Amino acid sequence: MVTNSRQRRERTWWLWGWAAAAALGASCELVLDVGAYRLVEDGSDAGLVERDDGGSSSCVDASGLGGQGCWACPPVTPLQFLDQCTASVCTPFDRARLTSLLADGGLPPLPDTGPGDAGPGDAGAPDSGFAPPADGGARPTDAGIGCGSLPSPLIIIGSSAMKPFLARLASRLGSATPPVTLVYQSVGSCVGIKALVQDLPATGGATFWDPTASDATNERTCALPSEGLTVDIGMSDVFAQSCGVQGLPANVGDFTGPIQTMALVVPVSSSQTETSAEAAYLSYGLGAASGVAPWTDERYLFQRGGSSGTQSLIAASTLLPATRWRGTLTKNSDDMLAKLLAVPPDKAEHVLGILSTDYADAYRDSLRVLAFQDYGQACAVYPDSTRAALDKANVRSGQYSLWGPVHFFVRTNTSTGAIVSSAAAAVVGYLDGSRQLAGLDLVQYYSLRHLVPPCAMRVKRGKPLDGSPPVSALPAVSCGCYFDLLVSGQTQCTRCSTALDCPASAPSCSFGYCER
Repeated sequence: MVTNSRQRRERTWWLWGWAAAAALGASCELVLDVGAYRLVEDGSDAGLVERDDGGSSSCVDASGLGGQGCWACPPVTPLQFLDQCTASVCTPFDRARLTSLLADGGLPPLPDTGPGDAGPGDAGAPDSGFAPPADGGARPTDAGIGCGSLPSPLIIIGSSAMKPFLARLASRLGSATPPVTLVYQSVGSCVGIKALVQDLPATGGATFWDPTASDATNERTCALPSEGLTVDIGMSDVFAQSCGVQGLPANVGDFTGPIQTMALVVPVSSSQTETSAEAAYLSYGLGAASGVAPWTDERYLFQRGGSSGTQSLIAASTLLPATRWRGTLTKNSDDMLAKLLAVPPDKAEHVLGILSTDYADAYRDSLRVLAFQDYGQACAVYPDSTRAALDKANVRSGQYSLWGPVHFFVRTNTSTGAIVSSAAAAVVGYLDGSRQLAGLDLVQYYSLRHLVPPCAMRVKRGKPLDGSPPVSALPAVSCGCYFDLLVSGQTQCTRCSTALDCPASAPSCSFGYCER
């Protein structure tokens, strides 16, 4: 950040990525170098921290980030968010390893074809039609149970991210008056979006939760009718644009919930501790020809395929289209995890995979999340303040790039924007925290599953595009102090019963602590 500003401009390809560029079209602000899949600035200084003043700026701490300099004032531009002054671990990725960059430091074009092109992922590529697996992504159905015969079935399909939370809700909703039965299919983020956008029914097998059974046996399966049932909620890890949907119909709304963190991961026996956007582009884009040792054996580069939310979100920041990845395909996160854990110890150094941290953090004894350095960023940071922490400090501040909200796509009133189905509105409200349900501490439950509740975030995406630059945004009701306590066992915030207990610097009493 304190290097010469012209050098910084020459090697800064901003992180909106291929999906953002497609959405921007012929924008005067950004130019997409299609051959190299990179973005370059238009020559203005927008988004750059100029250092021609020799480091005298009061907002720049020249000693920060290991002597590379850091931004000490509230961040506004993309690079200011990436290079904030922080006590977190921040280690530069060795750019000498990027031997296949172009002579000017740019990203090389991708091969026309390859074994990783348009992988099947969860179901179909982002620009494909609705193509769920034949069995709907569920286990064989329990004999004789039809999903449509269940009490007030609410059909939810898409990403697997929220399944544990749906299960938690199901028993309470099943015993409500009137009862609601959550019926769920895990068929991929893009399928979940397109079911609502294209008004396509859900068919095949699905999961539901029986409120009359014990917790150990309440997950059951049912058969959807051959003509299908209308989908009420489509769940996704990514914005609609990442699935090739450039505009939602007037009667479909996108409601966002907890924040997921995506990561590049290696076995703990690997010596690798950090990576970069350029390294990910080269490794997964060129495979064996990338030259980014030790990630040159495509047998041990594990990818998810084009419709995976995890892959699509990482694609948006690395500028590597989700359908152009090379390496060994995995069917879903469980399959990715199984393949990573099954690699022989003598091959561990060659392994690279992708997972959301709700998976990776649960297997820290076997897997290591790599610190990630974005384009133009001074050094690589972990999602958390240190490798051992679980605080998601760098996600919450916008310094770590690979994150995004869970999305709930539902039918809305074209005039008011309100969710049409009262049952769908209730479920979305419970999951995004805007409604409270007795006996359910959503902040605690999200923290245990390594997601970040919206009330603990200090940033949001500036545009409805995966990988778009963050902007500062404090929630209406904050739970940052409580979240810190849950994930680390401690917080420096002042306990409170009412706002009268709080200082002017943190005047709001929220979740039992004084928040700003």
